[in-house]
Amino acid sequence: MHHPSFFNSYSRILSISAFAALFSVNLLGGAVAPQMQFSAGVRTVSPGAIVEVPIVVTTSDMLASAQFTIRWDPAVLRLPSAFPNPSDNDPGSPTYKLGVVPVFGIGLPGVTSANFGLNSVSGSLTYSAEHVPAISIGAGHTIFSIRFTAIGALGTGTTVVFDDNPTPREAVFDVSGNLVVGTFVSVAGRVDIVPTTFTWTGADATNPTGWGIPGNWSPNGIPTAADSVIINSGTPQLDGHYSINGVAMSGGSLQGTGALTVSGLFAWTGGSMDGTGVVEIANGGTMQISGNSQKSGSGGWTLRNRGSTTWSGAGSFDGGLNGFNLENYGTFDIQNDETMNDGSTTTRSTFKNFAGATLIKSAGLSTDETRIRWDLENQGIVRNTSAGNLVFQSAEVEVGAGSAFTGSGATLFYLGSTILAGPFAAENLTLIQVGVSGTGVLSANGNLRVEDSSFNGPGMLTISPGSTVLIPSSKNLGLNDGYIIEILKDLSTVGVLTLILA
Repeated sequence: MHHPSFFNSYSRILSISAFAALFSVNLLGGAVAPQMQFSAGVRTVSPGAIVEVPIVVTTSDMLASAQFTIRWDPAVLRLPSAFPNPSDNDPGSPTYKLGVVPVFGIGLPGVTSANFGLNSVSGSLTYSAEHVPAISIGAGHTIFSIRFTAIGALGTGTTVVFDDNPTPREAVFDVSGNLVVGTFVSVAGRVDIVPTTFTWTGADATNPTGWGIPGNWSPNGIPTAADSVIINSGTPQLDGHYSINGVAMSGGSLQGTGALTVSGLFAWTGGSMDGTGVVEIANGGTMQISGNSQKSGSGGWTLRNRGSTTWSGAGSFDGGLNGFNLENYGTFDIQNDETMNDGSTTTRSTFKNFAGATLIKSAGLSTDETRIRWDLENQGIVRNTSAGNLVFQSAEVEVGAGSAFTGSGATLFYLGSTILAGPFAAENLTLIQVGVSGTGVLSANGNLRVEDSSFNGPGMLTISPGSTVLIPSSKNLGLNDGYIIEILKDLSTVGVLTLILA
C-alpha cells in the first residue's frame, strides 16, 4: 500500500510505471537504467540507551520520488516515548522530531511527518515522498535518521531492513525530463546491544560538566550500567545516581553531589574526587588504586568499598579540605609503603572499617612502612601480613566490639588517641605516645609494646598466656582512673607470659 502523500493517485503510479517500462525499452540500445542505493546504518548501543540509525543514499542521481518500509525487531528496539535533548522539540533544531515519529536530521526538502507512517508494535516505519521538481542527491547523503531505545538484553541485536510491506520499495528518477522507475537497491543495517566504552570530553556547549549530558561523552550518549568510561581530564559532575560497569580514571576531578556505583573494575591511577558525592564499588566489584601519581579526595567525598580494593604503586593517597571518607565493607589491601596524608584543617579524613570487613597490608619492605594519617573507626579486622609496619599516626582510633588487629607484621598507633568502645583482640601491637581510653577491653594475644602511653579507666587490658608485653627502658606506662591490667593464666594451657619492665 502506498502512502497517501506519494503521487496523487494510484492511476498516476500506473502511468509512471507504464512509462518507465516503455522508456526502459528505449534504453536497450545501450543506455543504463537509473538506480539508487539506500543503506541503513550499523550501530552498537548499550542496554537501555538511545541509538540513532541513519538512512543514507550511497549513489547519486535526480530523485523524483521514493518510498519504502523499514523493519526491525520490536523486542530489541523500541521507539522512545521521551527525548532527553530539549532542543528536539524546537522546529529550528536539526534534530527536531516530526510529530510523534522519532525521525531526526531530515535531509530532504519538503519532508514532514505526513511522509511517514509508524507501527511501533510490529516494528515498522513507512516512508513516501515526491519531489517536484526532482532533487539532486549526492552519494553519502543522509535523508533521515530513526531514534530508538535499546530494550533488548545485552548480547542481542536486530537487523534494520528495507521491506515491501505495507509500502513497497520504489525509486523514480528524472531522466532528461522524463520520469523513470529505476532500480531500488537496499542494504540492511544492524543494531547490536553491547557494552560501550565512553571517553569524557566535556564538549557540550551548554553544560560541559554534567555526567548525564550525552554531548560530554565520546561516542555521544549517556553511559549505562553495562558500559565503561575513561576519564583523563576535565570535571565531570555527578548530578544524580548512575551505575556503570567500569571506570579508568587517570586525571581530572570527579565532582558533584550524586553517586556512582561501579559493578566491575575501577582503575584509579590519577586525579581526584571532590565534593559530597559517593563512589561505591559494588559487591563483586574491584578497585585498583595504583601508579606513581597522587590520588586524592576532598569536600567530604565518600569512597565506599563493598567489593575488593587494592592500593599499590608509589603514589600517595590523600585527603584534602573537609576530608575524605573511605568506607570499607569488603577487603582493602595495601600493597605498598606509601602514605595516606590528611591535609584538612577542619573535618579530618576517616577510614571506616565496618564489621565483617578487612583492612590488610599484604606487601611492604621490612625497612619501611605504610603511614595512615587519617582517623580510624574499626569494627572489623585490621591485618598486617607484610614485613613492614602499618602505622596509624596522629589519628583518633575508635575501636568497636568485635574488632581485631592481627597478623605477623606490626601495627602501630603513634601520636594519637585510642577510644575502646568495645572488646577487641590485638597481635603485634605497638602504642607510642598514645592515650587509651574508654570502657572496652583490649586483649593482648601476642606482642604488645608500649612507649610513653597511658591507659585511662575504667577500661581493661588483659594479657593472654604466651604473650609478651614490652615497656622499653626510659619509656613510661601510665595507668589512670582505675584502669585494670589483668594477667590471664589458664592452668590447662601450656604457655609462658613475659612482662618486661626494662
